[in-house]
Amino acid sequence: MKSFVAAVAIALVAIGVAAASRDVTSLATQATNRVHSHAEFRKAVLVGVDGRPATHHAVKDARDIIKWRFTYNNTASGSKYANVTITSVRGNFGKPAGGAGAIMDASPIHRIRMTLRHAVKLLRGAGFTKGFYEVSLGKVLTRTAQHTKYYFVFAGRKTVSVDTVSGKVKALNSSNSRGTAPAP
Repeated sequence: MKSFVAAVAIALVAIGVAAASRDVTSLATQATNRVHSHAEFRKAVLVGVDGRPATHHAVKDARDIIKWRFTYNNTASGSKYANVTITSVRGNFGKPAGGAGAIMDASPIHRIRMTLRHAVKLLRGAGFTKGFYEVSLGKVLTRTAQHTKYYFVFAGRKTVSVDTVSGKVKALNSSNSRGTAPAP
């Protein structure tokens, strides 16, 4: 009986580790390591992360975001590639792909301080209870210092941000932005 309990405990820990390794905070570190493993991308700096569910339907849980695209500014590398992207689906990474266009409107994301799961919890706590279609993580250039934020996109392109440092939740582009679908 003890060996059965031990086996169940090990399995539960393994599941927890696997789930944690698919959170965007750990995926970003893995993506950066993979990008930097290529000589032409060694100085690339993470500037944006976009996540989507497997389907085009709204989701309510952080676990449902399984497709991630990590975007890097690569101008400091002196490479012919001004940017680089790498994708992850269910924690499986593709190859880094360089692009010629420079990324001008984003600040570097040095460290992601909040898990997506916690951001969704804060979003729900603020009354945004409907499903979202995509989530982005970034730091938009402004005159004032700004923290990295999660941006959740709801029906009708309504966007709500969650600050990864302060935890503040803010509707960005709608007077009625509680994450509810517009009336037919």
